[in-house]
Amino acid sequence: MVPWLARGGFRLGEHCEVLGSDARLAYSWSIAFYGEPVVAARKCRKTLSNMKLASGGWDQIFANTPLNRESQLYISPNKNKKREATQVLTKRLHALIESKLDPELGPLHALKPEGVFVFYWRPLCKVVPKADQTFDLYWNSPVLASTSLDKEDIIASMENRVSIRAGAVLWSL
Repeated sequence: MVPWLARGGFRLGEHCEVLGSDARLAYSWSIAFYGEPVVAARKCRKTLSNMKLASGGWDQIFANTPLNRESQLYISPNKNKKREATQVLTKRLHALIESKLDPELGPLHALKPEGVFVFYWRPLCKVVPKADQTFDLYWNSPVLASTSLDKEDIIASMENRVSIRAGAVLWSL
């Protein structure tokens, strides 16, 4: 792992650290980059991009285990819990809204990272997960009125579908 980090100009202890059980590589571990969040995220992206080979393949990274055997490491960027929850709720809500929306009215697009739904390039609604496993569903009333959607029906269906309660909050623009 040290040579891989060095290709990006990073050194363990100086630019980043390995976090895991007892600072050993276990099934679940992560590399934390030091610095302000924006700078640390840039370092992480740079390190991940260094895994891409000129031939188009991906570099394989190995580390020694406590038994002095080589083990291949699989690396991918982590998503924080809120982003994961937003993407899961967006995927479920997208299928639900599409099933209730008259297809002749126009296209519906979901922007998964943001949890925003766009109808005819205007924001229709936004799902925001909360820490207590619930979510808020914000609506753009003028756009909602131009569709065949019933807000209360969608909220009730979403509650049944994801087994968490929804607090409907009017989204004003």
